[in-house]
Amino acid sequence: MNFGNSQTGCDKTSSQYNDPLRGMPVGMGYVPWQEWKHTYPVNEGLANGTIFPCLNLPFYGCIPRGYNIMK
Repeated sequence: MNFGNSQTGCDKTSSQYNDPLRGMPVGMGYVPWQEWKHTYPVNEGLANGTIFPCLNLPFYGCIPRGYNIMK
């Protein structure tokens, strides 16, 4: 085997060298307080990632304007 870095054992194609999110700040999660109301059935909650319909919101992720991914 030919490794690019003998200390980590990673070659040049590993995410250590090609991570497009490298240098971006760590995100902070936020879950608003909600009243216990209607919940999804177990299988529907698992498919949606939440048992609360009021928290089942679309996610619009993007790379911030002006961020240079080739840092």
